Amino acid sequence: MIWDPMERFLWGVVITLMIIITSIYIKNGLKRENKQERALMHGFSCLIFCNAAVDRLLRYFSDFLIKGEFKNFTFYGDFNNYFVGFEFLRRLSYIVILLGFIGFMLFTSRIKYRKLNFLLSSILLIFIILIPILPFDIIQIIMLIPLTIGTVYTIFFFLILTKWAKPELKGISFHMLIAISLIFFGFLLSIFQIKNANIVPLIFPPILYFLVTFMFIFPLKIKHEFFQKNLIYYYIIGSLYIGILIYTIIIYILVNISFIYTLCAIILLPLEFIILCFALKFINKGIYSEYHFEKDILDAFSKPKKVTEEEVSVSKEKKICLVCKSKLGRILYMCPDCSTFYCSKCSKALSNLENSCWVCETPFDESKPVRLPEKKEDEIAVIDGWDQKKNKKI
Repeated sequence: MIWDPMERFLWGVVITLMIIITSIYIKNGLKRENKQERALMHGFSCLIFCNAAVDRLLRYFSDFLIKGEFKNFTFYGDFNNYFVGFEFLRRLSYIVILLGFIGFMLFTSRIKYRKLNFLLSSILLIFIILIPILPFDIIQIIMLIPLTIGTVYTIFFFLILTKWAKPELKGISFHMLIAISLIFFGFLLSIFQIKNANIVPLIFPPILYFLVTFMFIFPLKIKHEFFQKNLIYYYIIGSLYIGILIYTIIIYILVNISFIYTLCAIILLPLEFIILCFALKFINKGIYSEYHFEKDILDAFSKPKKVTEEEVSVSKEKKICLVCKSKLGRILYMCPDCSTFYCSKCSKALSNLENSCWVCETPFDESKPVRLPEKKEDEIAVIDGWDQKKNKKI
């Protein structure tokens, strides 16, 4: 089995959603003032676009170049018998995948592990040079090496983020780690050896990718308190991950696939499971290392939470910034209406974004427009004696 109409439709939906999600991540990254947040968002968008959108698009069209016959609403063929252009599209898809990993590494090198990132990027670049030169049969085998390097680096990077993030953001990193792992499973279950064996339903890999699209967009739309308070959610998606992992390993043992593919599945997949166990341990114990990034860059993935009356009171009493909670220096901004404190960096960033005080919505810069998110009537809170809707003191 090569493809059927339902499988083609699902892949079309997945590719479209991945392109949309990429644009959302790029847009959010451009709005971030912090360089590390911006680098993380752009690196992740590069990973999504290349490894989950363009790669699947190239494979989508290459499947139509396989010789075979269509019967009983399913196209049957042999991956060793294809038209001109099949090899070109598949080689190009391998290059795109490696470019996605290189892009992610180069962007995250602005955050940490600069020398390691450049070393791994150089190794992947060597494979990109070899892809157009080596015979296609050899490429299909050795490509598992750079794919493994890129996948392991990505999940280890998010494991580090899980350890060093503040408690309410650890769950976001674990969530993204699961999503990246599921993409790798989807790739392993959609290779031509598995399709030729007719043992995995054709719609299973695109459904797996379809689930990942929701996992990518979930942290951007849900408040990060959800990830902090709902530990049961981690066990649910963790159980889902374990089930798919066991299923993938069993498939690779049963199907007659090349030794290197089987060895990789048996070694790499349990390694991912161990990494996820460590990540879950960090979440469960609320570990917060003193050695962390200069800013909690996982905030880039989270939806901003509402400002509470308690936070405003603490900000005023302790003379700390309402946004980043850091101690105020000599240069600061105090709202002229509600006397809320902001550090110079946060006041400048807010001035370029919504341009309004988080408490009373007074503009930071009168010469700029105020860009406020739409609020429902019952969501307008009274904070510290100020009516946020009318901007008048009660």
